[in-house]
Amino acid sequence: MTKVDINKSFLLDFYVSHERDIGTAIRMAYRDFQRVVEGMGAVNEDVKKKYKEDISKIIKCKITQLPAPDANTKKTVFDCWHYKTCDDIVGTHPDGYESINITYGIAQKWLNMTIKNMVIYDICDNKLMSYYDCFHVPVDKIIMAAVTDDKNMQIKLPLRPKDENGKTRKYNKDEDVSYFDKCESYLTESKKGFRESKYYPWSEWNYHAYKNFQDSLYIALSGKQYPIDWELETWPKMRDIISKMQNISYVE
Repeated sequence: MTKVDINKSFLLDFYVSHERDIGTAIRMAYRDFQRVVEGMGAVNEDVKKKYKEDISKIIKCKITQLPAPDANTKKTVFDCWHYKTCDDIVGTHPDGYESINITYGIAQKWLNMTIKNMVIYDICDNKLMSYYDCFHVPVDKIIMAAVTDDKNMQIKLPLRPKDENGKTRKYNKDEDVSYFDKCESYLTESKKGFRESKYYPWSEWNYHAYKNFQDSLYIALSGKQYPIDWELETWPKMRDIISKMQNISYVE
């Protein structure tokens, strides 16, 4: 059994003991990020249920529509499919709660965690599995910490904007979109831990920040390991490191 297989087994025990199907994969993906969606806690439960059903239909439909792969265009086709699927998720809101900001960062987490869960549950069909080497890594603070901890990867992350005094300030979606161009590599040394305040939270990323990250990671891992295999190995290990540093049992 490989390291990836071992961590698949670990994650299967960690995540679920219920039915292993795409519906469960989507619901578990939602549970993974629901607390970071500002305003979602105030949504009526019936409306929230319908909203999750609407997104579930989108993801199921999009996975069904994923075309058979061609070796020459496979990554381009998957990346385009991924963008359009996330765009549909971003454009769908709970009825009556259109002000809730469903960012690209949140959409990628929902879609990527669904696919990761399907891999863990071993329920991907042959067509989806044929894109395995193209699967994206679900971005969260644990993955952001992992790439900044590994100085050999030289992955860039979007920095938070600063005020006139040089201090990092809160994200402003109307003013700060262009700031995603200003990235720095591995700002923190591992002995100091992950300085989250320097970076935009993954939940606020736009498409440009996300694409920059995934493209950089794909290049860094090229010829060494598939991105999803790297994630399956790295996420549990880095989660434990951060938890011990911050003396908590779990970090989103």
